[in-house]
Amino acid sequence: MFLLDENIPEEQRLKLIRWHLPMKQIGFDAGFKGMDDRDDVLPMLHVLPKPTFFTLDLGLYNKKFCHPRHCVAIFRVNKYEAADYIRRFLKHPKFDTHNKRMGWVVEVHKSIIKGIRVGKTEEIKLTW
Repeated sequence: MFLLDENIPEEQRLKLIRWHLPMKQIGFDAGFKGMDDRDDVLPMLHVLPKPTFFTLDLGLYNKKFCHPRHCVAIFRVNKYEAADYIRRFLKHPKFDTHNKRMGWVVEVHKSIIKGIRVGKTEEIKLTW
């Protein structure tokens, strides 16, 4: 399941849907508007089927948010380029399946992906 934070613009969600990526978005298809990422969204991820949560909230890049049942992908890009980077991330060989993404918290930049994984101590850096 792909879940977009409400901070990702509607036009970006529609672009992803046009690319046949089934997206749900906080405040529209899931949860409610104004949900707090840490207090509301992260606990909700634990009960959804293999969710990958896409957000622009840089404060979520933290090892304490790693969990074996979900992926949190934070995008450090212009919000109007989010769809392009989400699709690019989903095609990366390290993250191109649900099972490969589970347990990760990643921060996606224009030139690199930083990541921390549940049960690991070292951060990884991958180039595009």
